[in-house]
Amino acid sequence: MAERWGEQPRDITFELLACGRDIADKLKTEVCALVPTCNTAQTIDELAYHGADKIYALDAPSLNGCTSESYVETIIPLIAEQNPILVLLAGTPAGQDVASRLSAGLEAGLASDCTRLDVDREGLVLLTKPVYRSKAYATLTGTTPAAQIVTVRPGFIKAKPPNRTRKAEVLTVSCQPSEPRWKVVDYIPANPKTISIEEAEIIVAGGRGVGSRENFQLLEELAEVLGGSIAASRMAVDAGWVSSERLVGISGKTVAPRLYIACGISGAVNHAMGMKYSDDVIAINTDRNAPIFRMATVGIVGDLVKVLPLITKEIRHVLNNAHTGGDKVADVFNRFQ
Repeated sequence: MAERWGEQPRDITFELLACGRDIADKLKTEVCALVPTCNTAQTIDELAYHGADKIYALDAPSLNGCTSESYVETIIPLIAEQNPILVLLAGTPAGQDVASRLSAGLEAGLASDCTRLDVDREGLVLLTKPVYRSKAYATLTGTTPAAQIVTVRPGFIKAKPPNRTRKAEVLTVSCQPSEPRWKVVDYIPANPKTISIEEAEIIVAGGRGVGSRENFQLLEELAEVLGGSIAASRMAVDAGWVSSERLVGISGKTVAPRLYIACGISGAVNHAMGMKYSDDVIAINTDRNAPIFRMATVGIVGDLVKVLPLITKEIRHVLNNAHTGGDKVADVFNRFQ
């Protein structure tokens, strides 16, 4: 199921299509995308480019602004009729809400927060998800022929490059949902300073090399300019520079941001396991032999106290001169390649 922000699909939508495409190819079946009402022709094309064979477009303008309750009521008959092997949704608050309602309405199994999907030799779909606060992983499989509802953690399954020669069959689904009991009237963007680092798109993380709580303010200034979140290694948390809820690593949280800026972090295994799913990594360290550089897309050998103010100034300049509506992460990262 496609998830969007406004009229544009979110990145997780293309990640779901990549995941679905892999499973469908192994099982020799097709990938279908279900999109809400009022999607543009460009959105439909993008879904095809990223792997959809069929696209079910809901013709129900009354769903705009409605809650998951009305949405689920509308799509349950379609899912029951088509009886897919899997129903993939984003592991976001909205996706989790829809998934739990679908599971109850269809009496289907639900595997939430999955990070990997595969098919075994017998054709069973294997669903892998973190358990015990990401300290272990469990592999599940369905036990009934009914559709399995699966939510996928954003950032863990990478989207494939679009194939702009692909076409998809578009099927319009007319539906008349009942009058909703309540509607969404507004969205308030989350504050990157307070959201869970597991949901952050940009993370600025510090380790022992930061040196002091005062120096950590340099990371906070950079994070504020980027609209990113602060994180830390075990050493920084133990020193009291950052709260434990910001800890990345085996003993903390596993993150998958689009951009991870590691400042004064050596890259020990404990920390590396928690940020290895990052799309791109910029590492800043005085030790050119630090393991973090082996994970970095861009490495800067230098004293972060001197380097960070220059980077913050440059990024502020880049963003101030970026085209409105551009990709902030791309604008920033491309500057340092």
